[in-house]
Amino acid sequence: MSLPCRSLDKIFLHPGELAIAVEPTEITTVLGSCVSLVLYSPRLRIGAMCHITMPNGTEIKPGKYADQTIEFLLAEFQRKGIKRRETIVKLFGGADMFSTKDNRRIGTIGAENVRSAIATLNRSGYEPMVTDIGGPQGRKLIFYSDTGEVLRKWVKKELLTF
Repeated sequence: MSLPCRSLDKIFLHPGELAIAVEPTEITTVLGSCVSLVLYSPRLRIGAMCHITMPNGTEIKPGKYADQTIEFLLAEFQRKGIKRRETIVKLFGGADMFSTKDNRRIGTIGAENVRSAIATLNRSGYEPMVTDIGGPQGRKLIFYSDTGEVLRKWVKKELLTF
């Protein structure tokens, strides 16, 4: 299968970054235990994506913390005249990336990020229409801001010896 060639602006989101695209843009990020929220307005063809690293925090850093980032992006959508009922919400990531020597999973930052994101969305009256969360491995996401489409590819853990 071949994908159509599209001429779009391209952005790569690093941990703690966010983007709001009013022009057609391809936004890419790679997640492990981090979480990505995608918002899309079909009417205005505006999209937003973030790469959240932590569930919450006291310092003001939209992009880093789930609660602050989600509240910021929802407020930006409202400022642009995008109503709640027309906002498509998608949530990705929150993998449980770390294990002990006997292969038990440790750390819950991925699950905490997901819980915080969903709780913040629910408090604001939003619910994700699409979720692809948890699991043992990372994800690469490509978001097309003009269509709302998100492509997800698993990031495989491979051991390389040099």
